[in-house]
Amino acid sequence: MEAGSLTWKEYEEFLQKVKVAILPVGSVEEHGFHLPLNTDTIIAHEIALRAAEKKSALVLPPVAYGLCRTTSGFPGTISLSFDTTRGIIKEILEGVVRHGAKRIILLTGHFGSDHIEALREASLSVKRRHPEFEILLIPLFDLLDDKARGVLEVEKEEAGHAGEAETSIMFVLKPNLVNMERAEGESPEFPNFVVETSGRKWMRTGVIRGEPRLATKEKGEVMVKCLVENLAKLL
Repeated sequence: MEAGSLTWKEYEEFLQKVKVAILPVGSVEEHGFHLPLNTDTIIAHEIALRAAEKKSALVLPPVAYGLCRTTSGFPGTISLSFDTTRGIIKEILEGVVRHGAKRIILLTGHFGSDHIEALREASLSVKRRHPEFEILLIPLFDLLDDKARGVLEVEKEEAGHAGEAETSIMFVLKPNLVNMERAEGESPEFPNFVVETSGRKWMRTGVIRGEPRLATKEKGEVMVKCLVENLAKLL
């Protein structure tokens, strides 16, 4: 059930019955020449909605902004600070607890390490105040099993940014937003030990460790099915 479409009374009644919510978290971030800025948000939100149809759950309106450091130098990438990201997630979690939820899944479609750590810190803060409240923090692609990863040609071990995996999934979820005529692959080499505010100077397309030209709808269907089923199991 999509929370944003409910009245307050419907929200209250549904949460009393179900008591579990999903908060999709994404980013406004460049995704190469071929995918839209809100790719991470689209994927997390759509997977959450499909899983919630299988096992009843409340899907909260997605958090569309996140912490994006490596790609922050690209036009269109709008990054929140660590403290702001942590604060937003903490206050949303507090609101969900206050209105009767017993469990929540933070489902993030953006995988930056600092971003995930901000979500973890927010979760820990709420958990200390409400020890009975169950919180799961799930980077979306961690739900992919070996079979689903097996359909990929270059991203089997670690899904790249704007590469084969994300592009294949977007072929399924929002094919009208995929521009394959402009797709290019890239694996930039970032220097060790260097402290920089952005990785833009080492990147040309914005793709990281990925080859979007290998993406297909068939690969996407396998991965979407796996993501939805594994999230439903957790629900």
